[in-house]
Amino acid sequence: TRVVILEFSIYNANVNLFATCSINIEIFEGGGLLVSWRFEPVKLLNLGSSATDKIVVLCQITFVIAIVFFTLRELWEIKKKKCDYFSSYWNIAQLSLLLTSYLTIGLYFYKAYLTEQAIRVFNVTNGNAYVRMDSAVLVDQAYVYLMGLIMFISILKLIQLLQFNKRMDVLALTITRCWDELSYFFIAFGVIFFAFCCLFYFMFLTQLLDFSRIIGAIQTCFSMMLGKFEFQAMKEANMLSPILFFVFSVINSMILINIMLTIILQAFSEIKVELMTKSNKYDVLDFMWASTVKLCTQQPNAVNQIMPDTSEKKANGVDGDHEELPEKVDELMKYISVTYFEGRLDPRSSSAMKRAMGKSGYFGYNRKAILSSET
Repeated sequence: TRVVILEFSIYNANVNLFATCSINIEIFEGGGLLVSWRFEPVKLLNLGSSATDKIVVLCQITFVIAIVFFTLRELWEIKKKKCDYFSSYWNIAQLSLLLTSYLTIGLYFYKAYLTEQAIRVFNVTNGNAYVRMDSAVLVDQAYVYLMGLIMFISILKLIQLLQFNKRMDVLALTITRCWDELSYFFIAFGVIFFAFCCLFYFMFLTQLLDFSRIIGAIQTCFSMMLGKFEFQAMKEANMLSPILFFVFSVINSMILINIMLTIILQAFSEIKVELMTKSNKYDVLDFMWASTVKLCTQQPNAVNQIMPDTSEKKANGVDGDHEELPEKVDELMKYISVTYFEGRLDPRSSSAMKRAMGKSGYFGYNRKAILSSET
């Protein structure tokens, strides 16, 4: 016998939790034993008996409705913009989010199917047969990973929503400005860093466990850049370790990292100068603050005020330009001169108007005549 494998599945009804257990005992030819185990607790059933389960179901239904809505909206955007739609990073992120969401929904139903199959086997055998839950557990793990990816992309999209403010948009603008220089820098950095990884891998391949694999060597080199490594073990393994570590630290931690920071800071300074003369796209924060102040102080809202409709008057010329007023006054004075002063009233001369009004007895008889004619 080379290996003994013990597998079993358990279920705790008090907390509605499944668990798959696997214990492996490997027997070597020399008589040694290597024991390994794996315990995977997972929640596969939603009984709906608690308020939390009901909230989870409501959130899942809302999630599906939102995914369908955003799918229709993105299809409309693709139809309208065609190939230009894929030129935006946020559009690609939205498509990735939708595809991941549909894959997550598919895994959810597949997990439910596998769980139903396991429960059916349990009911047929009355619990006397081994119910294998490994497949359902693996699908549930993939489902949780995809949910984490969805949350990651969704939270990153908050940056897009906050771009109405120029201060919040500075990160995206800075990365966009310096992306060309950073791409070339990352290529050079990757080549130099991988060269050091290969050097340390071949030097400490047989002496140190951390450098026994190339992936482990890369991870250890990253830890060396952060200052987390066992320098004493490296020194004992090879006498050239201090010199190599010094060269590695100077080139990677000092020179290359400072070059990267210089590229980013230069782009940041340029963007900062440009944003000083740029206004916000939408003063959403100011609007929210003004609305809150109005609500707290009970100020009248201009939107709800009833204002007179002057559009019809303006269209008909009633509320015309003030330049027409002198002409209207001249026409009125001519009418008064012809009607009441027999054409002797000169509107352009104030003295002539006084003499005409005095001779005609304007404040006496003519006034009574005017009143009688009006009545």
